[in-house]
Amino acid sequence: MLPPYPARHVIMSEVVEWVGRNWTLRQIEARDGMPSRHTLARWMKATPVFAQQVADARRRVRFEVRQAQQAQQGFCAAQAEAFLERVRSGEPVRELVRRPEGPSRHRLDQWKVERPDFAAALAEAMAAVRRRRPSPAYDEAAADAFLVRLARGGSARGGKPGRTLVRQWRAADEEFAGSYEAAKRIGHRRRMRARSKCTPALVDKIVARIELGDSLLSVSRRRGMPHHGTLYGWLRTRPDFAAAVSAACDARDFILNEQKLMRLDGCPETRVRAVMRQIGAVTRRARPRRPG
Repeated sequence: MLPPYPARHVIMSEVVEWVGRNWTLRQIEARDGMPSRHTLARWMKATPVFAQQVADARRRVRFEVRQAQQAQQGFCAAQAEAFLERVRSGEPVRELVRRPEGPSRHRLDQWKVERPDFAAALAEAMAAVRRRRPSPAYDEAAADAFLVRLARGGSARGGKPGRTLVRQWRAADEEFAGSYEAAKRIGHRRRMRARSKCTPALVDKIVARIELGDSLLSVSRRRGMPHHGTLYGWLRTRPDFAAAVSAACDARDFILNEQKLMRLDGCPETRVRAVMRQIGAVTRRARPRRPG
C-alpha cells in the first residue's frame, strides 16, 4: 500500500493553480509527485472547499477562453474590406461565409450589429450587384399566352412564367404591367359570371333546398351559391327559374300541410283548436315567405 501524501493541502493548492492554467486532471496526474485523477476526484468529494476552488478555476478559464475567442472574432477592418470587395465583384454572400478565410455567418451578423457603417456598405454593395445583374429577357410569346390565360379566368399562380418572373416583367415594362392589370380584371369578371351562371344543375340544387324548407335568402347564404341579389334578379328576368322556384314553394307548402294533417289525425275534438294554434305558430316560424 502506498504511503499517504504528507502535504495534501499543498498538493491541492498546486492542482487549483494548474487547473487555472487550463490543465486537465489527466495532464496534472502525469506530473511528478501528483496523485492520479481518481484520487483527486475522491479528494474533491471529501473536501467541498477544494471542489469549489477547482470549479471556480475552471469557470475562470472558460471565461478567459470565451473572451479570447470574442476578441479574435472582433471587427477586423482589413478582413471586412476584403469581404466587401468580393461582394462588389459579384460573389454571393452565402458562398463567402462558408469559406474558411472569410467570416462565418454568425461573425458577419455580429459585424453588422457592432458596425452600422459596415452594414450600410454591405447593403450598398449587394444593391450595386443587383443593379448590374441583367434583367430577365422578356418573352413576348410567353407573356401573351400568360395574359390570355389570365383574361380567361385562369390563376396567375402555377404554370409558366413564374410569379417572380411576372413581377420582374411588370417592373421593367409598363405596357405589360397595364395589360396585366386589365387581364386580371377581365378574368375576375369572367370567374364571377361563371360562378353566378344559371345552369340546370344549380337550379336543381336551389329547388332541392327550397323543398327542404329554405328560402332564397337562406339558400344564398350557403357555400357556393349565388348572391341573393342574383337569385331575385333571376326571378325577374328568367321565367323558367321563376317557375321552378314557384313549383318548389308549392311542394314545400304541400309537405307542411301534410305534416299538419298527420298531427291532427287521431287528435281528440277537445284538442283540435289547441293543436291548430300550435301548428300555426310552428308554420309561421318554419315556412319562409314566397319570393316575389
